[in-house]
Amino acid sequence: MRRAPLPERGQGDDFWSQLRAEWRNALAGTGRIRACRAGAELCVQDRRSDAVLILRSVHARVVHRTGEGEVWLAHRGPGDIVGEMSLVDGGPHSATVVTVDAGNVLAISHEAFDRVVRRYDGLSRVLLRVAVQRLRDADLQRGIGEEAPLTRLARLLDQDRRSDAAEPSLPRLQREIADLLGMSRASLVRALHSLRRDGIIKTGRGRITVLDPAALGLLASKGDRR
Repeated sequence: MRRAPLPERGQGDDFWSQLRAEWRNALAGTGRIRACRAGAELCVQDRRSDAVLILRSVHARVVHRTGEGEVWLAHRGPGDIVGEMSLVDGGPHSATVVTVDAGNVLAISHEAFDRVVRRYDGLSRVLLRVAVQRLRDADLQRGIGEEAPLTRLARLLDQDRRSDAAEPSLPRLQREIADLLGMSRASLVRALHSLRRDGIIKTGRGRITVLDPAALGLLASKGDRR
């Protein structure tokens, strides 16, 4: 395994983007890069793991599995952290995180991650912000019901637009985006059509370009009630 690369601090909203360079150096210095194939389970519901994972170049969906199938909970992308709740309470994972495409993650053992957090007080505040935002997202999801597909897509596009990446980091295939958002391809096509119709995005050659960031951000934060 090789050492993790150290990107410069950016202005994105994901966990990695909110860290100071010194904190990034400390985490990357104790972690290792792992290559993941599409469909790999990074965290498994009801199981414990001994590492925290930071997604570097991979997208994943978070699902809760029941006897009747999978319930989509959220998506995660480059810069996001997963498995951190088990570090806090020592319990098993409450959901399964499955990669949608191939890429890399930075794996940091619980012991090493805990040492870095204890060394830098500000890092724990970033973790708290991430946890609070995820709780708010969960509340929003429960409130939007059947209108979730459009809101899920808007939130994903808005997060990608505000990320550190010089180029969009979204998967290029509609099938992969649909899998990431836990919806059928038909639902994704309808959501894309709605955003194009309203002049919020345009699509072409495997790319999605945001034309109206303000309108997209409104959909992402409040949901769609049309």
